[in-house]
Amino acid sequence: LANMGLVLPEKNFLKDLRKITNQFDIPLIFDEVVNGFRISEGGAQQTFGIKPDLTIVVDVMPEEAFRRKTGENDRIESEGIVFQNEVRKKYGELIKLFPDRIVLVDGHKSEEDIHNAIWEELVRRNFFNEKK
Repeated sequence: LANMGLVLPEKNFLKDLRKITNQFDIPLIFDEVVNGFRISEGGAQQTFGIKPDLTIVVDVMPEEAFRRKTGENDRIESEGIVFQNEVRKKYGELIKLFPDRIVLVDGHKSEEDIHNAIWEELVRRNFFNEKK
């Protein structure tokens, strides 16, 4: 919960979550957009030694993201364009390190196209196939 300050998970929460998802053949998908780099350069994945099955990064230039935004800025958005560009750069570096499990989706497209791109990636990885 990074909007209110970084709140770390209880001890072994992520390791136990990974065990459960493995046991029941459920994909583990991380969302580290807001808090990932506050923990470490490799995010929670590196810090806690947990390898999710997939991390999806919806990439959009910060200027475009701010143009599309409605409502007031939260604490993270209030950091401004320079900070947002640095976060975007870090995700680019992570994608190069882990191309097998971090997927880049073009965030400049329509909401429907973004949704479809994510859905297609989940289908491509067989996340919806039933166990045989």
